[in-house]
Amino acid sequence: CFNKTGSGCNNGGKGLATGWPNMIHSCNSPRCAHWLDGNGHVHGATAFRPTASTATWLVMNIPFDSTCEAEINPTLADADGTTGDADPTISSTGGGDADPTVGLEGGASDADPTVGLEGSTSDADPTVADEGGAATDADPTVAEDSVPTLVQGGETEDDGSSTTAPEVVTQCSCADSCIGRLENQTHTVAGVTNVVCRDGQALIQNALSTCDVATYGEVSDVAADTCGYLSEKNVQSLARCGVKVILEDADAGMVEAGQDAVDAIVNGGVWQSVTWSGDLGGVDQPWCFTQTECDNGVGLATGWPNMIHSCGNPNCAHWITIPGSFIHSATSSNGRTRGSTWIQHAAECTAQGN
Repeated sequence: CFNKTGSGCNNGGKGLATGWPNMIHSCNSPRCAHWLDGNGHVHGATAFRPTASTATWLVMNIPFDSTCEAEINPTLADADGTTGDADPTISSTGGGDADPTVGLEGGASDADPTVGLEGSTSDADPTVADEGGAATDADPTVAEDSVPTLVQGGETEDDGSSTTAPEVVTQCSCADSCIGRLENQTHTVAGVTNVVCRDGQALIQNALSTCDVATYGEVSDVAADTCGYLSEKNVQSLARCGVKVILEDADAGMVEAGQDAVDAIVNGGVWQSVTWSGDLGGVDQPWCFTQTECDNGVGLATGWPNMIHSCGNPNCAHWITIPGSFIHSATSSNGRTRGSTWIQHAAECTAQGN
């Protein structure tokens, strides 16, 4: 069971589930799954230490390998189900001296004999059948009754074909991305050295309750246990492969915004009009972004590192830094446990040399 009861699940409702290896916390339900490693727990179906063993397995996709295809005699079963001079290892419902372990309900042509089709076949990819069971000469990766898919930069007809040439989207280089990077060490990403990565995210700012407001400022590198923020140039470099921005408060949880927030970094803008989603209305200090009486509409938000000013609303986000006054925080208070800014990189990247 995976029940979560009561209001004891803090951390935005996640409790002790903070990411691998802490994945499931059935708060206040000791008889349900505690797939955790910490606070006295080891991965178990309950909160109690398992008496035997527990394991987590990842099921992998098995790609089709053409080298596994059997060699096929070009003369196979006739369409009426009877066999002629066919490969004796393949049978049809009409019988013949065939391998009884392989059967086709209809006839076969030049198809892969390891794939059963309910109807007749043509010279199509045998792994693709149309609604009647028969294979056609269509692109095997597209089903006939599929919903049209939009192609970036082009238009689609009802049959799914594009009427204009699609825009070619180039994947980011893995050298510019945190995807696949280990968390327990720093990396050079997009030419920026000593970058902390987490789940494909790059850390670009961190503030702690112990930070000195007078000296909090730009640093050459930043970690989750240090104070400061990267330069605008380095942040823009790390945003090249960005798809969203994540603001994290150790007490209030996380909020995120998509491409608009990334573009604001790249173009020297602010986040005053960006829409955020996530832990809005948390147990501790809920995230809010209300702005009233903002001079020029932006207040003290002037561009990195000053991105959000909830003017006139001290309990809402002040993601700005003013020496001696403010450091990045979910409220106007500087004494919060930790506040961090992360750039999430695209899920896929191209290895160097490809």
